[in-house]
Amino acid sequence: MLGLTNQNYYEFHNPVDLADSHSEAVSIVLGYKKDTFIDDLASLSNDANLDYIFVTSLENISDTKDRVMLKGEVVRYNRRANDIYRYEILSYAEDIDLHIKAINEEMVQTIPHSVYGIEKNRKYLVVGVVLVLVFALSQSFGGFGQFLGGDSDGKKGPEPPPGN
Repeated sequence: MLGLTNQNYYEFHNPVDLADSHSEAVSIVLGYKKDTFIDDLASLSNDANLDYIFVTSLENISDTKDRVMLKGEVVRYNRRANDIYRYEILSYAEDIDLHIKAINEEMVQTIPHSVYGIEKNRKYLVVGVVLVLVFALSQSFGGFGQFLGGDSDGKKGPEPPPGN
């Protein structure tokens, strides 16, 4: 589900890899005990060093095989706030793209960009911009140094005429 909403803004971990590396914690979360669910998510996020965890559960509740009716929810756990946000789904399968768009807007895009994205690398971006500006100015004012008391070979410029 999250792969459909990822716009390369965030670092998503493959659930299969997460289950392999933290199998006990993942199995506890997927067991979904209502009274300990948030504590189980907190334990998994601390063990795996994750800021957010998304859990999706969907089931087909249709009486016929002709049309799939999905019922379930997507849960986002926020480690910093130690809370969960739920998005409920009750829809036919052909309308799931509307829910994916809503999940992206409500659950993914509301994650502060200071966690991931350009904010994470702001200092590198600023250093890069400064280097480009310095290079551009050095090319524009390359001969400017001779007016400041020196020329390109490190010697002083001409001395003023005597008598003044």
